Formats: sequence, structure tokens, C-alpha cells
Amino acid sequence: MNKYKWLNKEETEIRRLSDSATISENGNGGQEFKDYLAHGGQVDPWRTVEEILEAALAEKRQELRDEKNRRVAAVIGSSDSRKKDKILARTIKLLRRETKNKATPQEVAELDSMEALDDLLDDLDNDLDTAEAWLEDPARTLEQIQGYDVVTEPGW
Repeated sequence: MNKYKWLNKEETEIRRLSDSATISENGNGGQEFKDYLAHGGQVDPWRTVEEILEAALAEKRQELRDEKNRRVAAVIGSSDSRKKDKILARTIKLLRRETKNKATPQEVAELDSMEALDDLLDDLDNDLDTAEAWLEDPARTLEQIQGYDVVTEPGW
């Protein structure tokens, strides 16, 4: 296990892992660091493979959420989840009225349209879950994750 980690891409800032102290090559802990390197010690990269993968996953998760919101907006005219909640509330109200045989033909048609819309929104949620599961599969490589196109890949 390495004792130090680079804190930046330029490899000018160092952290001692045992106590998380920031080390300066010419100051605090610098001589200890130089001795460590002189004896063959290695320094962890500024970002580990795991950190790079996690950053790529986080980026793709955000792209998925953005794509879902774009698609929801295309369907209902807004990506605002409050609008979906209002639609669902109206759907429930209409369902209750219909079960009492009080719905007008226009309300029944509106209910059918809203139910179809709600199904579509649920499908988008399921697609997002499928895409996230694909991305988070431990067998995925960094290249696969970075190359995943949230607009065209399977799952949508």
C-alpha cells in the first residue's frame, strides 16, 4: 500500500494517506516524502481507477436524468415533476368519479388520455432504471461507460 497520493493532475500537491496531511516537497513532510521515493516508494495517482469510473458513472447518470427530463417535457410540455403530480391527482379524481358512474364522456376520454400519459411516464422511469443498471454493472469498462449514448443506447 502506498503512503502518498497526488492531489492534482500536475502532480505538484501530495497527501500523506496515514493522516491526510498535505505535504510540500520543500516544506512540511517533504524530506520524508523524498526519502520514501528514494527507497522505491510509489505514489497513488491523483485519481484512482475507481474514482475515474465513479466520475464517469456520475456524468452518465446526470445525462440519463437530463434525457429523461427532456423526454418528459416533450410528452407533457414540462419537465416539472409537480405537473406530473397534478396529472396523477386529476387522474385519481376522475377514476373515483367514474367508479360512481358520474363521469361524462369527455371526462372518460380525458381519463384515458391521462392514463396513457402516466403509462408513458412510468415507461420512462423504467427505462432510466434499466439504463442505470446497465451502466452500474461492474463488468462495464471505462470506455463502455464513457461511450454510452443516453439518447440512442438500448434501454430507451
